[in-house]
Amino acid sequence: MLPMLLLAGGPDASSECQDAFQPVRFLGAWTPFFESNTGRFPADVKYFSRGIDYAVGLKSDGLDLLLVNLEAKTNEPYSSCIGIRFVGASPYPTIEGAGRFPQPMRYYLGTMPPKLQEVTAYSKVQYKSVFPGVDLFFSCNSTFLEYYFVLSGRANLYDVVMEFSGADKMSLNEDGELVIRTKAGTIIRPAPKLYQEVNGIREPIAGGYVLLTKNRVGFDAGPYNQMASLVIDPVLVYFKTENNWAKNNESDKAPRLMVAPPR
Repeated sequence: MLPMLLLAGGPDASSECQDAFQPVRFLGAWTPFFESNTGRFPADVKYFSRGIDYAVGLKSDGLDLLLVNLEAKTNEPYSSCIGIRFVGASPYPTIEGAGRFPQPMRYYLGTMPPKLQEVTAYSKVQYKSVFPGVDLFFSCNSTFLEYYFVLSGRANLYDVVMEFSGADKMSLNEDGELVIRTKAGTIIRPAPKLYQEVNGIREPIAGGYVLLTKNRVGFDAGPYNQMASLVIDPVLVYFKTENNWAKNNESDKAPRLMVAPPR
């Protein structure tokens, strides 16, 4: 059985993103999922996912990501909203949910008598041809959300550009990780993995993030077969932190998003 969700707000939801995308308290075990927008969210949001410390709204031209710092003290910023836009992408890509859950997710609305609202839950969302020859997938793992680009043969890797808003400063560290400083803390996104499949075996490709401007990020790659598909596989909602609160934050079993307090 899928869990129920109890709607909950945050103490400093000041921006439009923070007002629209609120984390929730879960009544039961939690499995990440996507839901289609049936009127609960702004009209430009196509699919949505959220947990106790994050919320993601997927749009035609990008996404909004609300990050909640569960370790914040009373006088510290509680959350930050990061906007990510696909630069030069198709304005109207086909966006579809996939991996439909056998049972609906249920929202407990807290009314008396108790009222439940059911929503269809999906494990994946696919953007078809978000860039020329490039599909984009968002996927719910058992413990985190991830996204990956799939470039068909002859697709141009350098067409894939993302523009960030809401960050105070962005940089790349010596490990190729993307460092995003926000008012609620510093987020470190692990370097992406690039690979091609050859005879069913994943062949790693050298490459990673490229900081094109102070707020635009692309990708670069070493030599690869440009006639075959290339996968770029970063993680969306699983971040290392400067304070290393969780000892297993290098593991694929990281329990949740973590945001380091501001320095």
